Amino acid sequence: MGHSGSNQGSPIVSGPLGALCLLAALFLGPGCVAYRPVFEVWEPQELGREDIEGGEVVYRLGPAGEKGLSLSVERRVQVQVAHLGLEAAILRVQVSSGVTPPAVIVRRIESGSPAEAAGVLPGDEVLACQGTEVLSPFQLESLLREGTAPGDVVRLRLRRSAPENEARVFEVEARSVARTLPVISRQSVPLVLPSRDAGRRYAGLLMGALPEPYASRLFGDSTAVLVGSTALGSPAYLAGVRPGDRIVTVDGERVGGVQELDRLLSERGAEGSTVRLAVVRSDGEEFETRLRLREHGKRLKISIPLIFSLESTQEHSHWTLGPFGLLMGYDGRYLSSSADRRPDYRRGFHMVLRLFETEWWPTGQRTELLWLIELGSS
Repeated sequence: MGHSGSNQGSPIVSGPLGALCLLAALFLGPGCVAYRPVFEVWEPQELGREDIEGGEVVYRLGPAGEKGLSLSVERRVQVQVAHLGLEAAILRVQVSSGVTPPAVIVRRIESGSPAEAAGVLPGDEVLACQGTEVLSPFQLESLLREGTAPGDVVRLRLRRSAPENEARVFEVEARSVARTLPVISRQSVPLVLPSRDAGRRYAGLLMGALPEPYASRLFGDSTAVLVGSTALGSPAYLAGVRPGDRIVTVDGERVGGVQELDRLLSERGAEGSTVRLAVVRSDGEEFETRLRLREHGKRLKISIPLIFSLESTQEHSHWTLGPFGLLMGYDGRYLSSSADRRPDYRRGFHMVLRLFETEWWPTGQRTELLWLIELGSS
């Protein structure tokens, strides 16, 4: 599937007012400052699933720290554990001398369960299980899951309060039954990151390479360079590159690895060149796009107190006229990924104490008059 990248810039307002902003920028250029973009599209992406005995493995790409990427390997399996059919809870009692030690109390008994057949009642205090002192409901559950097999006889030591307020300690035996429960374990595998980070500098994308065993397992290839994030308004974002994409060729040449791609982007970026990328989305869809490399991430900031202010970055533009923007103002910002990967953005304009205010975006618009009358479509 083909995809044509856009070279549209930051959504700063056009027309006479835009010309006024640019004219002010020419005279107040020294007010410009540089920054690195931090507002990025961070969207954990599912890369694939693999069936295993008793369950499946789910692979997801996501962030690791501020600049890293990792592969989350999540194993989901169904296991059979010993089950008695009782639910326990912690009970703490406040007395005049303080708080009594916490007790593990039977909260609920399932009808027809082994615990009911053994005579266990709600309100009984569980003192020990299989000869081990029970200090918490979680410990009791662990003793049943890890120390007991389905079908084993479980010995419980209980304390029960009698009607005449005298506690009775006794033991019961219950033959456990099998119960199937989902068990999830997770492992985080760091991706190999480029040494120069030219992708972020010249394209606005954070990329990394999967370790070879996982690349072969998921994509049938020893090399898999994946996109973890794209900065809003950056060349990569405008070209339609999104998190989870796999870069397979550059200018028709197969990508040999993340360091090779990093070197190529560094060389081409310094020249301001345009590169042609072949990308495979996480859903298997293929497309080509052109990406005009440039050093991005500049911020233009101009301020004339109580008269005019302007701030423009790659993903956001904002200006106001008059004290605190009471006369008029504008705000425009790029939106997160759309389904068709268009570089969508939202714009808003207001004037005269916000007696007139309007917003418009790719799928609709809204206008408000005199603070009360609202018109809109979507």
